[in-house]
Amino acid sequence: NTAIDVTRVVYNSTGNENLEIEVQNTGTTTLSVNGTSLLVDNDFVDLGQTQKSVQSDDTTDVWAADQTLVLTTTMAQAPDHVKVVAENGIAASNTTVEVVN
Repeated sequence: NTAIDVTRVVYNSTGNENLEIEVQNTGTTTLSVNGTSLLVDNDFVDLGQTQKSVQSDDTTDVWAADQTLVLTTTMAQAPDHVKVVAENGIAASNTTVEVVN
């Protein structure tokens, strides 16, 4: 079974303007980091331009059950909606964005 959960979304509005998204693999299926897609306010974000890490490892493509994937990208402003889609189409969304200054 495949299940993911966007557990935290933080936007840093000063300095680096980073958007950090934490996604938990809550299912039993091992997923591919590179097979994951990110949409911010319904716009596709190129993961090639995004920092990706699983359990602090930024070299792995393996996102196993009970592991957290962290995606960090630069945005000009805080988004209203973030959606993460696994390689097999299973998706999770979050509309609660924590803005830090």
